[in-house]
Amino acid sequence: IIDPNTKLDGEEFEAYNIRRWGGSGWTNGLKRSGEKVGANFSNWQTWPNTLRAHQLISYVTNPARKSDNKPTTSECNAAIFDAMYERGENVSLVETLVQIGINHLGISSSNEADDLRLHLENNVGAKDVVKDIQRGRKKYNIQG
Repeated sequence: IIDPNTKLDGEEFEAYNIRRWGGSGWTNGLKRSGEKVGANFSNWQTWPNTLRAHQLISYVTNPARKSDNKPTTSECNAAIFDAMYERGENVSLVETLVQIGINHLGISSSNEADDLRLHLENNVGAKDVVKDIQRGRKKYNIQG
């Protein structure tokens, strides 16, 4: 989760940065670095609350999920990053994430799309996602 204090449905990019950092100038270096590897950040509209995006990844990569088309975590990240930074989509929203699942991550039936929607709406697995993030922050000494 980038910032757990971000509103659940995300926040407008510039408004969030003004509130949190005084402006978005700090992102210029990130954008320049990203350009070198094809991440242009050409349409970054929303500062997301990424809890549900993490839940999407957990859902589609779950070993117990019956699917012939399970994406890797890297493929999930690429689809979410493209939606958020290049297409200007708000990856905090359930419907946006369901569409990413359908269009890019192997959600192939309407029943599975409905199941994913309920999974996200009901915060299934949210506590596990938060615990995993806390473990990672501790392991890699990430603060802030």
